[in-house]
Amino acid sequence: TLATSNITNFPPDAGPIIALGDSITFGVGATPGQNYVDELEKRLGVDIINAGVSGNTTRDALERLQRDVLSQNPSTVIVLLGGNDELRRVYETLNTNAIERGLADELDQIATERFGYNWMDKELIPRSETFANIEEIITRIQATGATTILVGFDAGILNTQIDDNYEAIAVQTGSFYVPDIYDNVFGRPLFMSDLVHPNNRGYDVVASRILPAVACTL
Repeated sequence: TLATSNITNFPPDAGPIIALGDSITFGVGATPGQNYVDELEKRLGVDIINAGVSGNTTRDALERLQRDVLSQNPSTVIVLLGGNDELRRVYETLNTNAIERGLADELDQIATERFGYNWMDKELIPRSETFANIEEIITRIQATGATTILVGFDAGILNTQIDDNYEAIAVQTGSFYVPDIYDNVFGRPLFMSDLVHPNNRGYDVVASRILPAVACTL
């Protein structure tokens, strides 16, 4: 069991469990019924509202927070955000050599084929704002009385080290914390459907890492 003494709004009141995120939460790369939210539902025997929107930045998620999350009076909210902010920043730096150009081409293909947008159309969000947005999202969720589960990661592309930023917010806000969700998933073809999205096996791993925190709230 996870330590709950420092968790804000624990134990949670009645209300739906919601997963707020981007394409990873939505389940891009999984076959229908196999994303991490579906897996959690099956393993825990609970309903979870999937509020994942592909391509969302933390800014996008903040804008729809009231409509998609707060208005539902949730008991618990899983927050997995920041990947698209990070990818956009990575994309900005890719052009200098053939290897990086290949990486940029692959990211372009994912954006156009999967989502119908261009990376340069997405706003470039400073990392400080990414984490300020995540902190605001969590604070506003907790203000409704809900428990929060913050999911962190280290961006596998270019070995960006950002997991500590997530952990700091989790400690500060009293959120359950799930560290580096993509550890040994990112960059391993066995677990990935493309450069940035897991496949069914990868989502299985992601679900098993988030499961203990959700189980604590039931």
